[in-house]
Amino acid sequence: MSAAPRPAKRQAKDLSPIGAFLGRGLTPQARMRLSLADLAKNWEKVVGEVLARKSRPVSVEDGVLVVACETSSVAQEILARRELIAGKARKEWGLPLEGVRPSVRKVPLPRSAGVKREPPPPFEPPPQEVEKARARIGGRIGKPEVETALARLMVTFRRRFSRGKD
Repeated sequence: MSAAPRPAKRQAKDLSPIGAFLGRGLTPQARMRLSLADLAKNWEKVVGEVLARKSRPVSVEDGVLVVACETSSVAQEILARRELIAGKARKEWGLPLEGVRPSVRKVPLPRSAGVKREPPPPFEPPPQEVEKARARIGGRIGKPEVETALARLMVTFRRRFSRGKD
């Protein structure tokens, strides 16, 4: 009677049991890209909050992690911490790194971070412009509430799409 096979031991770098299962079918290059993406996602845990806002890992070239940095001072800080960064990336993400190379360039935004804009305040057409637009309609519709709504729409449309003509 043979013993049942033991389940594969999950490594710390695996994100989930499903990720571990799917990872078995990936090429080493694909696994490295996934690990690099996860490293970029957790970059703050590696370098700290301040440096994470001003730098981001972008690629692995010949066993060297390339880190995009906003300024040369950030690049110097990454260079000073290169052994620590490479060690964490090797240990926690399984990336076979020999070193870290900072590069001063535009730092890409994290994919999950979209540019959040404040919605514009609602536009309230000035009453005198609404009355002027209502006068242009001239009672053709016959329902005052519809004429007022149409006049408000005309003023809003004119404000939004006019090119200086009135």
